[in-house]
Amino acid sequence: QNRWQATMLLGQVMGKKSAPFIAKFIDHPHWMMRVATLKALLGLKQDTYHAVYAKALKDSSLIVRVQALDNISQMNIHSMAPQVWNMMYDQSNYTGNAGNRKRTSIVRSIIRTIGDVRFTKAKAPLTKLIQKPKYQDLIEDLDYSLEKITGETSPNSSVAARRDFWTKVNSRSVATKKI
Repeated sequence: QNRWQATMLLGQVMGKKSAPFIAKFIDHPHWMMRVATLKALLGLKQDTYHAVYAKALKDSSLIVRVQALDNISQMNIHSMAPQVWNMMYDQSNYTGNAGNRKRTSIVRSIIRTIGDVRFTKAKAPLTKLIQKPKYQDLIEDLDYSLEKITGETSPNSSVAARRDFWTKVNSRSVATKKI
């Protein structure tokens, strides 16, 4: 707790000059200090520490990975979008044995962050996911991200109406690319 407070106070007192020192704590053995690093960098609005955020996206602690997503999302670090997208395929973000995996809560954050950084390459896969009943629990998050990526607003009605809407939007953009 004292180290957490010291890290936060250092950021507040020293400001942006402290960022290089604080960033080194991403390698600290305790997850709480790695989260403190990310929170302090967010407070200092340090959007250039891509290596720190990339490392945090692969951290062994789920809490650290969630905070890294929050930093990327809040600071709109578009260049980190491919690394965020790769998290969808990272097995540490799922529980259970191979072939019988379950999503953890971080998958929602990943999908929303993809929308926040407007990763256009994810539009078609997200459109496919929203069509599948297996991903019914993620419909709000998928809809949010698709709206952010495309700039379109889906109908705020039934799930079927949203699915139809995104199918049409995706087919329009595919047709436009062919022309």
